[in-house]
Amino acid sequence: MNAMNRKLIMIVLIAFVAISGAAWYLVFPPGYPIYLMLPGEQSSVERRVCGAWYPEGSGQWWLIVERGGVLDKELRSATGIKFEIDNGSGLSDVQLAQEEPYRPDPSSIAHALYQGCSRFLVSRSAPAKLTAIHLERRRP
Repeated sequence: MNAMNRKLIMIVLIAFVAISGAAWYLVFPPGYPIYLMLPGEQSSVERRVCGAWYPEGSGQWWLIVERGGVLDKELRSATGIKFEIDNGSGLSDVQLAQEEPYRPDPSSIAHALYQGCSRFLVSRSAPAKLTAIHLERRRP
């Protein structure tokens, strides 16, 4: 096999990996779906969020967002929020509860969430702008 054939095979292989990665992202986007009723909208809009139970196994959902970013503003202005609190239980009406700003301390909720988030959902350039928001079931 000559050098030209090896280069061609490498180019095809790299293209295949790139296309497969893009297809995977489109079929299985990162994060969890959250549904927001935004002012002026007729139906809910879906957003993808980075979130986790914290502490692990506690059933307490926390999201991490950029403070003042688009998702943060949408969450705060939403007239209704639906999120699947318990896997397999369906969507629940939730509300924003307490908030914790990012601290570069391993015991920080925001730091723990940041470490586990996809770079597609949470910017890696400015973690100090991040905040963790606790979700709780909306009480009637």
